[in-house]
Amino acid sequence: LAELETAMRRAQRGGRPCSLAVLDLDHFKSINDRYGHAAGDDVLVCFVRRAGAMLRSTDLLGRLGGEECAVLMPDTGCMGALELAERLRAGVDAEVCMAADLEIPISVSIGVAEWRGKGESSEDFLARADAAMYVAKRGGRNRVVGADDCFGFRRASVPTAGRDRKAKPRAARGEFQRARWKNRVRRCGPGAASAGAPGSYVPVARTAGRR
Repeated sequence: LAELETAMRRAQRGGRPCSLAVLDLDHFKSINDRYGHAAGDDVLVCFVRRAGAMLRSTDLLGRLGGEECAVLMPDTGCMGALELAERLRAGVDAEVCMAADLEIPISVSIGVAEWRGKGESSEDFLARADAAMYVAKRGGRNRVVGADDCFGFRRASVPTAGRDRKAKPRAARGEFQRARWKNRVRRCGPGAASAGAPGSYVPVARTAGRR
């Protein structure tokens, strides 16, 4: 939280925006259970490296715990943060990770929030991004959701390449069956239902087994 609070102070002094994304690797427990913890560690390293390679020099990527990470985006409003988060999501989804001599496809769910200003603590700021990430999980995973300060985001859906989500032997590279599908990008918070998000998509407390 120290880096987050520093960025918030700088944003306040300069009158600049500051956004935060919480990223959670989808189905990570299943990867651990099916392929072992060593493979799970390799997938985590792959995921973090891939995400880090797509960030700007001013962004900061940190691990919150387990398979959950956060990206701090100084001088970035919600619109820009959502666009960056979608690029991250698509980049993670586009390739496989090599682990335990297998090609393991991965995806990530992302929640995004913009700091509301002096009256919002770093804990509350992080909690809003985290709640948006859980809305993404509940909505089907492998998607980006903006918190209640992201009402200006108009993209209803983002076409992306889907694929067989099962791990393949290393020799099977390039043999994935691909199909087109739409990855929904939603917002949560007041008024979300009128924007097309299901009424049940509301920020909820962290629940075991949701990942």
